[in-house]
Amino acid sequence: MKKLTIILTVGCVMVLTMLNQQVEARINLLTTAELTGHGTYRLLSGTMLYDKEDGKYKLWSVTQPAAPYGYWSMYYSESVDLIHWVNINLQEILYGQSDYWNCETPRIVSVLKEPGSGYKMWYNIYWCVTHGPWENWIHYRSSTNGINWSSEQTVLDPSDTYYSDDFNPNAVHLMNGDERLYYTHEYGDSPDHTLRRIDLKDDGVTWFNMTTIKTIYDRGFQNVASTIIGNQNGDSHHRVWVIESGPVLYRYDSVDEGQTWSETCCGIYTGDSIVGSFFDKQNNKEYFIKTDGDTLYLEESLAPTLSIDIILNSNTFGPGETLNADARVTNGDAPVKVDIKAWLSATVGNKEILKSLLNVNNKTLPPNLDKTVNIFDYTFNLPKPVTGEICGRILDTVTGDHLAEDCEPFTYTP
Repeated sequence: MKKLTIILTVGCVMVLTMLNQQVEARINLLTTAELTGHGTYRLLSGTMLYDKEDGKYKLWSVTQPAAPYGYWSMYYSESVDLIHWVNINLQEILYGQSDYWNCETPRIVSVLKEPGSGYKMWYNIYWCVTHGPWENWIHYRSSTNGINWSSEQTVLDPSDTYYSDDFNPNAVHLMNGDERLYYTHEYGDSPDHTLRRIDLKDDGVTWFNMTTIKTIYDRGFQNVASTIIGNQNGDSHHRVWVIESGPVLYRYDSVDEGQTWSETCCGIYTGDSIVGSFFDKQNNKEYFIKTDGDTLYLEESLAPTLSIDIILNSNTFGPGETLNADARVTNGDAPVKVDIKAWLSATVGNKEILKSLLNVNNKTLPPNLDKTVNIFDYTFNLPKPVTGEICGRILDTVTGDHLAEDCEPFTYTP
Protein backbone atom coordinates (compact mmCIF):
# COMPACT_ATOMS: atom_id res chain seq x y z
CA MET A 1 0.00 0.00 0.00
CA LYS A 2 1.42 3.38 -0.97
CA LYS A 3 1.88 5.83 1.90
CA LEU A 4 1.63 9.62 1.98
CA THR A 5 3.68 11.32 4.64
CA ILE A 6 2.57 14.87 5.36
CA ILE A 7 5.12 17.19 6.64
CA LEU A 8 4.42 19.57 9.36
CA THR A 9 5.13 23.12 9.60
CA VAL A 10 3.99 25.69 12.08
CA GLY A 11 2.04 28.76 11.09
CA CYS A 12 4.36 30.94 13.14
CA VAL A 13 6.95 33.03 11.40
CA MET A 14 9.93 34.71 12.94
CA VAL A 15 10.78 38.31 13.70
CA LEU A 16 14.31 38.27 15.11
CA THR A 17 17.39 40.35 15.59
CA MET A 18 20.11 37.93 14.55
CA LEU A 19 22.88 39.39 16.74
CA ASN A 20 24.94 40.05 13.60
CA GLN A 21 25.34 36.33 12.96
CA GLN A 22 25.00 34.90 9.47
CA VAL A 23 22.46 32.10 9.13
CA GLU A 24 24.02 29.17 7.29
CA ALA A 25 22.50 27.18 4.44
CA ARG A 26 22.52 24.09 6.71
CA ILE A 27 21.85 24.24 10.45
CA ASN A 28 22.05 21.15 12.62
CA LEU A 29 19.19 21.12 15.14
CA LEU A 30 19.53 17.84 17.02
CA THR A 31 21.42 14.53 16.90
CA THR A 32 20.63 11.18 18.46
CA ALA A 33 23.97 11.38 20.32
CA GLU A 34 22.58 14.31 22.35
CA LEU A 35 19.43 12.47 23.46
CA THR A 36 18.89 10.86 26.83
CA GLY A 37 15.80 8.99 27.95
CA HIS A 38 13.75 6.61 25.83
CA GLY A 39 13.73 7.67 22.19
CA THR A 40 17.43 7.76 21.43
CA TYR A 41 17.51 5.48 18.38
CA ARG A 42 16.13 7.51 15.48
CA LEU A 43 14.94 11.06 14.74
CA LEU A 44 11.65 10.82 12.83
CA SER A 45 10.37 14.39 12.40
CA GLY A 46 10.16 17.85 13.94
CA THR A 47 8.42 21.20 13.90
CA MET A 48 9.54 24.63 15.06
CA LEU A 49 8.42 28.21 15.64
CA TYR A 50 9.78 31.52 16.84
CA ASP A 51 8.29 32.71 20.13
CA LYS A 52 8.39 36.51 20.04
CA GLU A 53 7.40 36.84 23.68
CA ASP A 54 10.60 35.30 25.03
CA GLY A 55 12.81 35.74 21.95
CA LYS A 56 13.55 32.06 21.29
CA TYR A 57 13.27 29.55 18.51
CA LYS A 58 11.59 26.39 19.80
CA LEU A 59 11.76 22.87 18.38
CA TRP A 60 9.66 19.78 19.07
CA SER A 61 11.16 16.53 17.72
CA VAL A 62 9.57 13.08 17.42
CA THR A 63 11.98 10.21 18.03
CA GLN A 64 11.95 6.42 18.20
CA PRO A 65 13.60 4.04 20.69
CA ALA A 66 15.44 0.95 19.53
CA ALA A 67 12.89 -1.21 21.37
CA PRO A 68 10.11 -1.99 21.91
CA TYR A 69 8.57 -1.45 18.50
CA GLY A 70 5.79 1.16 18.49
CA TYR A 71 7.07 3.30 21.36
CA TRP A 72 7.92 6.95 20.71
CA SER A 73 9.25 10.03 22.45
CA MET A 74 8.99 13.77 21.94
CA TYR A 75 11.81 16.15 22.84
CA TYR A 76 11.90 19.92 23.32
CA SER A 77 14.87 22.22 22.63
CA GLU A 78 15.43 25.91 21.96
CA SER A 79 17.81 28.48 20.51
CA VAL A 80 18.14 32.25 20.70
CA ASP A 81 19.77 32.70 17.28
CA LEU A 82 18.62 29.77 15.08
CA ILE A 83 22.24 28.56 14.88
CA HIS A 84 23.19 27.17 18.29
CA TRP A 85 20.99 24.36 19.61
CA VAL A 86 23.31 21.92 21.32
CA ASN A 87 21.92 20.91 24.74
CA ILE A 88 19.99 24.16 25.22
CA ASN A 89 17.13 23.15 27.52
CA LEU A 90 16.96 19.81 25.71
CA GLN A 91 14.57 17.43 27.46
CA GLU A 92 12.21 14.55 26.81
CA ILE A 93 8.67 15.87 27.30
CA LEU A 94 6.41 13.01 26.13
CA TYR A 95 6.79 9.24 25.99
CA GLY A 96 4.14 7.17 24.21
CA GLN A 97 3.61 3.72 25.62
CA SER A 98 2.04 1.05 23.47
CA ASP A 99 2.88 -2.43 22.28
CA TYR A 100 3.79 -4.06 18.98
CA TRP A 101 0.20 -4.51 17.86
CA ASN A 102 -1.14 -1.13 18.93
CA CYS A 103 1.75 0.61 17.19
CA GLU A 104 0.72 4.02 18.55
CA THR A 105 3.35 6.11 16.79
CA PRO A 106 3.08 9.85 16.00
CA ARG A 107 4.89 10.87 12.86
CA ILE A 108 3.71 14.44 12.32
CA VAL A 109 3.40 17.22 14.90
CA SER A 110 2.37 20.87 14.58
CA VAL A 111 2.61 23.49 17.33
CA LEU A 112 1.03 26.95 17.57
CA LYS A 113 1.92 29.69 20.08
CA GLU A 114 -0.94 32.13 20.50
CA PRO A 115 0.10 35.70 21.39
CA GLY A 116 -0.32 36.30 25.11
CA SER A 117 -1.41 32.72 25.66
CA GLY A 118 -0.06 29.17 25.76
CA TYR A 119 0.92 26.50 23.28
CA LYS A 120 -1.29 24.16 21.29
CA MET A 121 -0.17 20.92 19.68
CA TRP A 122 -1.79 18.73 17.03
CA TYR A 123 -0.29 15.40 15.98
CA ASN A 124 -1.29 12.17 14.30
CA ILE A 125 -1.37 8.74 15.91
CA TYR A 126 -1.11 5.66 13.73
CA TRP A 127 -3.16 2.74 15.10
CA CYS A 128 -2.45 -0.77 13.89
CA VAL A 129 -5.22 -2.72 15.60
CA THR A 130 -6.93 -0.95 18.51
CA HIS A 131 -8.75 1.59 16.30
CA GLY A 132 -8.17 0.02 12.96
CA PRO A 133 -6.75 -1.71 11.40
CA TRP A 134 -4.25 0.81 10.01
CA GLU A 135 -5.95 4.08 10.78
CA ASN A 136 -4.76 7.59 11.62
CA TRP A 137 -6.25 9.93 14.21
CA ILE A 138 -5.44 13.59 14.92
CA HIS A 139 -5.02 14.41 18.61
CA TYR A 140 -4.61 17.67 20.54
CA ARG A 141 -2.78 18.78 23.69
CA SER A 142 -2.24 22.18 25.34
CA SER A 143 0.57 23.64 27.43
CA THR A 144 1.47 26.85 29.24
CA ASN A 145 5.20 26.51 28.58
CA GLY A 146 5.62 24.15 25.61
CA ILE A 147 7.13 21.50 27.87
CA ASN A 148 4.39 20.19 30.18
CA TRP A 149 1.38 19.08 28.17
CA SER A 150 -2.21 18.17 29.00
CA SER A 151 -3.80 14.78 28.30
CA GLU A 152 -4.60 14.15 24.65
CA GLN A 153 -8.02 14.77 23.10
CA THR A 154 -9.28 13.55 19.73
CA VAL A 155 -9.84 16.16 17.02
CA LEU A 156 -10.42 13.95 13.96
CA ASP A 157 -10.83 10.22 13.51
CA PRO A 158 -11.75 8.26 10.37
CA SER A 159 -15.48 8.52 11.13
CA ASP A 160 -15.31 12.28 10.51
CA THR A 161 -14.68 11.95 6.79
CA TYR A 162 -14.92 8.20 6.07
CA TYR A 163 -12.15 5.63 6.27
CA SER A 164 -8.69 7.16 6.30
CA ASP A 165 -5.32 5.53 6.00
CA ASP A 166 -3.58 8.83 6.75
CA PHE A 167 -4.50 11.97 8.67
CA ASN A 168 -1.52 14.32 8.73
CA PRO A 169 -1.77 17.71 10.51
CA ASN A 170 0.17 19.83 8.08
CA ALA A 171 0.14 23.41 9.42
CA VAL A 172 -1.88 25.51 11.82
CA HIS A 173 -2.21 29.28 12.07
CA LEU A 174 -4.53 32.02 13.24
CA MET A 175 -6.83 33.82 10.81
CA ASN A 176 -9.34 36.38 12.06
CA GLY A 177 -9.20 34.87 15.53
CA ASP A 178 -9.84 31.27 14.41
CA GLU A 179 -7.35 28.43 14.44
CA ARG A 180 -7.08 26.91 11.01
CA LEU A 181 -5.59 23.45 10.77
CA TYR A 182 -4.44 22.17 7.40
CA TYR A 183 -4.13 18.42 6.98
CA THR A 184 -4.06 15.78 4.28
CA HIS A 185 -6.32 12.79 4.09
CA GLU A 186 -5.95 9.54 2.17
CA TYR A 187 -8.99 7.52 1.10
CA GLY A 188 -7.92 4.11 2.33
CA ASP A 189 -6.83 2.05 -0.68
CA SER A 190 -7.73 4.84 -3.10
CA PRO A 191 -4.80 6.57 -4.81
CA ASP A 192 -6.33 10.00 -4.16
CA HIS A 193 -5.18 12.40 -1.45
CA THR A 194 -6.95 15.56 -0.34
CA LEU A 195 -5.60 18.71 1.26
CA ARG A 196 -8.21 20.02 3.70
CA ARG A 197 -8.68 22.71 6.28
CA ILE A 198 -10.76 22.68 9.44
CA ASP A 199 -11.60 25.78 11.48
CA LEU A 200 -11.27 25.19 15.20
CA LYS A 201 -12.76 26.84 18.24
CA ASP A 202 -10.46 28.11 20.95
CA ASP A 203 -10.47 24.76 22.74
CA GLY A 204 -8.34 23.35 19.89
CA VAL A 205 -10.62 20.33 19.55
CA THR A 206 -14.06 21.41 18.38
CA TRP A 207 -14.12 22.08 14.67
CA PHE A 208 -17.02 23.85 12.94
CA ASN A 209 -16.06 24.09 9.29
CA MET A 210 -14.29 21.69 6.91
CA THR A 211 -13.06 22.87 3.53
CA THR A 212 -11.54 20.77 0.75
CA ILE A 213 -8.69 22.82 -0.70
CA LYS A 214 -7.23 20.50 -3.32
CA THR A 215 -7.64 16.89 -4.36
CA ILE A 216 -4.29 15.46 -5.37
CA TYR A 217 -4.63 12.45 -7.62
CA ASP A 218 -2.26 9.53 -7.75
CA ARG A 219 1.16 10.92 -8.56
CA GLY A 220 3.18 8.58 -6.39
CA PHE A 221 3.69 10.88 -3.40
CA GLN A 222 6.58 10.33 -1.04
CA ASN A 223 6.47 13.50 1.10
CA VAL A 224 4.74 16.86 1.29
CA ALA A 225 5.98 19.97 3.10
CA SER A 226 3.96 23.12 3.68
CA THR A 227 4.95 26.67 4.54
CA ILE A 228 2.88 29.69 5.48
CA ILE A 229 4.76 32.72 4.22
CA GLY A 230 4.11 35.59 6.61
CA ASN A 231 3.08 35.97 10.19
CA GLN A 232 0.87 33.63 12.17
CA ASN A 233 -1.95 36.16 12.39
CA GLY A 234 -3.23 35.89 8.88
CA ASP A 235 -0.83 36.13 5.94
CA SER A 236 -2.52 34.91 2.79
CA HIS A 237 0.51 33.41 1.01
CA HIS A 238 0.75 29.64 1.47
CA ARG A 239 3.24 27.26 -0.13
CA VAL A 240 3.23 23.49 -0.51
CA TRP A 241 6.23 21.41 -1.57
CA VAL A 242 5.43 17.98 -2.99
CA ILE A 243 7.97 15.20 -3.46
CA GLU A 244 6.78 12.53 -5.83
CA SER A 245 8.19 9.19 -6.92
CA GLY A 246 11.34 9.59 -8.92
CA PRO A 247 11.78 11.69 -6.88
CA VAL A 248 10.53 14.93 -8.45
CA LEU A 249 9.97 18.10 -6.40
CA TYR A 250 7.01 20.35 -7.17
CA ARG A 251 6.08 23.66 -5.58
CA TYR A 252 2.53 24.99 -5.36
CA ASP A 253 1.75 28.57 -4.31
CA SER A 254 -1.49 30.17 -3.17
CA VAL A 255 -2.04 33.84 -2.42
CA ASP A 256 -5.67 33.49 -1.24
CA GLU A 257 -5.28 31.43 1.95
CA GLY A 258 -5.02 28.13 0.14
CA GLN A 259 -8.21 28.37 -1.88
CA THR A 260 -6.54 28.19 -5.30
CA TRP A 261 -3.10 26.82 -6.15
CA SER A 262 -0.60 27.24 -8.98
CA GLU A 263 2.28 24.90 -9.73
CA THR A 264 5.38 27.09 -9.90
CA CYS A 265 8.46 24.81 -9.95
CA CYS A 266 10.77 22.73 -9.47
CA GLY A 267 12.50 19.53 -10.72
CA ILE A 268 14.52 16.53 -9.66
CA TYR A 269 15.18 16.19 -5.92
CA THR A 270 17.70 14.00 -4.13
CA GLY A 271 18.83 13.91 -0.52
CA ASP A 272 17.62 13.07 2.98
CA SER A 273 13.94 12.92 3.94
CA ILE A 274 12.12 16.26 4.14
CA VAL A 275 9.94 16.19 7.26
CA GLY A 276 8.90 19.83 7.51
CA SER A 277 9.47 23.36 6.31
CA PHE A 278 10.11 26.62 8.13
CA PHE A 279 10.10 30.25 6.96
CA ASP A 280 12.47 32.72 8.62
CA LYS A 281 10.82 36.06 8.00
CA GLN A 282 13.64 38.15 9.45
CA ASN A 283 16.14 36.81 6.92
CA ASN A 284 13.54 36.07 4.25
CA LYS A 285 14.78 32.48 4.02
CA GLU A 286 12.79 29.30 3.69
CA TYR A 287 14.15 26.05 5.07
CA PHE A 288 13.32 22.39 4.80
CA ILE A 289 13.43 20.45 8.06
CA LYS A 290 15.27 17.24 7.13
CA THR A 291 16.44 14.07 8.82
CA ASP A 292 18.86 11.28 8.00
CA GLY A 293 17.73 9.37 11.10
CA ASP A 294 20.74 10.45 13.17
CA THR A 295 20.52 14.24 12.66
CA LEU A 296 17.59 16.62 12.36
CA TYR A 297 18.65 19.75 10.49
CA LEU A 298 17.54 22.80 8.51
CA GLU A 299 18.57 23.24 4.89
CA GLU A 300 17.65 26.12 2.64
CA SER A 301 14.78 25.09 0.41
CA LEU A 302 15.18 24.79 -3.32
CA ALA A 303 14.65 28.28 -4.73
CA PRO A 304 14.78 29.24 -8.38
CA THR A 305 18.28 30.30 -9.46
CA LEU A 306 17.59 32.97 -12.04
CA SER A 307 19.34 35.94 -13.59
CA ILE A 308 18.60 38.56 -16.19
CA ASP A 309 21.40 40.66 -17.67
CA ILE A 310 20.85 43.67 -19.89
CA ILE A 311 23.70 43.89 -22.39
CA LEU A 312 24.34 47.13 -24.33
CA ASN A 313 26.90 47.44 -27.10
CA SER A 314 27.96 50.71 -25.48
CA ASN A 315 26.87 53.13 -22.76
CA THR A 316 27.62 56.33 -24.69
CA PHE A 317 26.44 57.28 -28.17
CA GLY A 318 26.79 60.06 -30.69
CA PRO A 319 24.90 61.06 -33.87
CA GLY A 320 24.43 58.17 -36.29
CA GLU A 321 25.46 55.53 -33.75
CA THR A 322 23.12 52.62 -32.94
CA LEU A 323 22.20 51.40 -29.48
CA ASN A 324 21.81 47.64 -29.43
CA ALA A 325 20.24 46.03 -26.32
CA ASP A 326 20.05 42.31 -25.53
CA ALA A 327 18.52 40.52 -22.56
CA ARG A 328 20.27 37.37 -21.34
CA VAL A 329 18.11 35.09 -19.14
CA THR A 330 19.62 32.15 -17.23
CA ASN A 331 18.01 29.53 -15.00
CA GLY A 332 19.31 26.84 -12.64
CA ASP A 333 18.64 23.11 -12.67
CA ALA A 334 14.89 23.33 -11.91
CA PRO A 335 12.05 24.50 -14.18
CA VAL A 336 10.23 27.58 -12.91
CA LYS A 337 7.21 29.58 -14.03
CA VAL A 338 7.79 33.36 -14.23
CA ASP A 339 6.90 36.67 -15.84
CA ILE A 340 9.67 38.51 -17.72
CA LYS A 341 9.62 42.25 -18.39
CA ALA A 342 12.04 44.74 -19.94
CA TRP A 343 11.65 48.46 -20.46
CA LEU A 344 13.41 51.68 -21.46
CA SER A 345 13.16 54.88 -19.47
CA ALA A 346 14.80 58.03 -20.80
CA THR A 347 14.78 61.81 -20.65
CA VAL A 348 15.05 63.70 -23.93
CA GLY A 349 15.52 67.33 -23.03
CA ASN A 350 12.73 67.84 -20.49
CA LYS A 351 10.51 65.08 -21.83
CA GLU A 352 10.33 61.69 -20.08
CA ILE A 353 9.83 58.55 -22.17
CA LEU A 354 8.86 55.06 -20.94
CA LYS A 355 8.77 52.23 -23.46
CA SER A 356 7.97 48.53 -22.91
CA LEU A 357 10.50 46.32 -24.69
CA LEU A 358 9.52 42.85 -23.47
CA ASN A 359 6.44 41.53 -21.64
CA VAL A 360 6.15 37.74 -21.34
CA ASN A 361 3.70 36.29 -18.80
CA ASN A 362 3.31 32.82 -17.31
CA LYS A 363 6.44 31.50 -19.00
CA THR A 364 7.97 28.19 -17.85
CA LEU A 365 11.76 28.41 -18.02
CA PRO A 366 13.38 24.99 -18.59
CA PRO A 367 16.33 23.79 -16.51
CA ASN A 368 19.81 25.07 -17.34
CA LEU A 369 18.50 27.81 -19.62
CA ASP A 370 20.97 30.34 -21.01
CA LYS A 371 19.32 32.38 -23.72
CA THR A 372 20.03 35.84 -25.15
CA VAL A 373 17.42 37.76 -27.16
CA ASN A 374 17.53 41.17 -28.81
CA ILE A 375 15.03 43.55 -27.23
CA PHE A 376 15.85 46.99 -28.69
CA ASP A 377 17.75 48.72 -31.51
CA TYR A 378 17.82 52.48 -32.08
CA THR A 379 20.00 54.74 -34.24
CA PHE A 380 20.47 58.18 -32.66
CA ASN A 381 19.98 61.28 -34.80
CA LEU A 382 18.44 63.73 -32.32
CA PRO A 383 19.18 67.42 -31.70
CA LYS A 384 18.81 67.03 -27.91
CA PRO A 385 20.83 64.99 -25.39
CA VAL A 386 19.37 61.80 -23.96
CA THR A 387 19.97 60.10 -20.61
CA GLY A 388 18.29 56.86 -19.71
CA GLU A 389 18.48 53.20 -18.80
CA ILE A 390 17.20 49.87 -20.05
CA CYS A 391 16.03 47.44 -17.38
CA GLY A 392 14.89 43.84 -17.17
CA ARG A 393 13.07 41.99 -14.41
CA ILE A 394 11.95 38.41 -13.66
CA LEU A 395 8.92 38.03 -11.39
CA ASP A 396 7.19 35.14 -9.67
CA THR A 397 4.04 34.49 -11.72
CA VAL A 398 1.87 33.83 -8.66
CA THR A 399 3.14 36.21 -6.00
CA GLY A 400 4.66 38.99 -8.10
CA ASP A 401 7.91 38.76 -6.09
CA HIS A 402 10.97 40.15 -7.87
CA LEU A 403 13.34 37.23 -8.50
CA ALA A 404 16.02 38.99 -10.57
CA GLU A 405 16.63 42.44 -12.03
CA ASP A 406 19.28 44.35 -13.96
CA CYS A 407 19.58 47.87 -15.41
CA GLU A 408 22.14 49.43 -17.76
CA PRO A 409 22.48 53.23 -18.20
CA PHE A 410 23.18 55.03 -21.47
CA THR A 411 23.71 58.59 -22.70
CA TYR A 412 23.48 60.28 -26.09
CA THR A 413 25.29 63.52 -26.85
CA PRO A 414 24.43 65.27 -30.15
